[in-house]
Amino acid sequence: MNKWYVYSLADNGYVFYICITQKPFERYKQHICAPGYLVDNVINTMLMLNQWPQMNILCLADRDQAAIVEIELIYQYCVKGHKICNGLPNMPHNLLIKEKPAYN
Repeated sequence: MNKWYVYSLADNGYVFYICITQKPFERYKQHICAPGYLVDNVINTMLMLNQWPQMNILCLADRDQAAIVEIELIYQYCVKGHKICNGLPNMPHNLLIKEKPAYN
């Protein structure tokens, strides 16, 4: 079974991004170095203020389960008032802000 990490990026405990990866350290470096995405705008602003985003590992699972956990956590954080900036506004995980997904 391939292991996938569900992780968040946060600013002083305020979660602004949730995603999955197999290589968390490499993914963190990509977030810091690769411009062009909404999440990177948040990170660039933090870096200009001499702050670094916190990466928190939330779960370790196989690919399918990690994807389910990712979506559920995005929903849970949105309900708590966190503005999750994963991708574009019309991407499926951002649509969860409107309606909770039904999982068995």
